[in-house]
Amino acid sequence: MAQRDTDVVHVGDTDVMLRLSVRVVQAIDVLPMDDGGTSDPYIKLECGQNKKRTKVVNKSLHPHWHEDFDFFFPPGKRSPCLCCWVH
Repeated sequence: MAQRDTDVVHVGDTDVMLRLSVRVVQAIDVLPMDDGGTSDPYIKLECGQNKKRTKVVNKSLHPHWHEDFDFFFPPGKRSPCLCCWVH
């Protein structure tokens, strides 16, 4: 589950950037990938050219992260798409 929020950030006197704030909270029922029937999941986030990832939660099928990420991009006609993957 991820929560998103977007606002405007002023950089210097004239530069304006948009900020997309994302909070990664948890995953539910992650598929077991390890021999012991568990997984070591983490989340990869991609927004435009920016890539980030959460920490690994060892041996869990219901991981909790509670991690916050900010993505910055210039205003334009199209906002970048946010993509998330559980690994």
